[in-house]
Amino acid sequence: MPKAKLSTISLYYEIHGSGHPVLLISGLNADNASWSGVCSRLAKDFRVILFDNRGSGRSDTPDKRYSIRDMADDAIGLLDHLRIERCHIVGHLNKFHPAKRRPAGMNFFML
Repeated sequence: MPKAKLSTISLYYEIHGSGHPVLLISGLNADNASWSGVCSRLAKDFRVILFDNRGSGRSDTPDKRYSIRDMADDAIGLLDHLRIERCHIVGHLNKFHPAKRRPAGMNFFML
């Protein structure tokens, strides 16, 4: 089970399929299971990256409080860990918007 060691935590992640990368971001305090119905379909045409948000699933839970901005930084940190510079980002609706942190090469869709 792969984990990406970021600056303050480790994030559990999975990769399915091949092709142009698509990062799926679950809503606040959710793990990647929220994408179970979508992942297999997207993986037919794309390299799908799923992860458990900090504080959920198999990712670390920080000892101190964290913000939505920290979670956006986690998503960017995972992309950096995987050496992905350009990708599509699909996320559940909230202010969790990593494409604002690194707009070049990112297409963002909110559900």
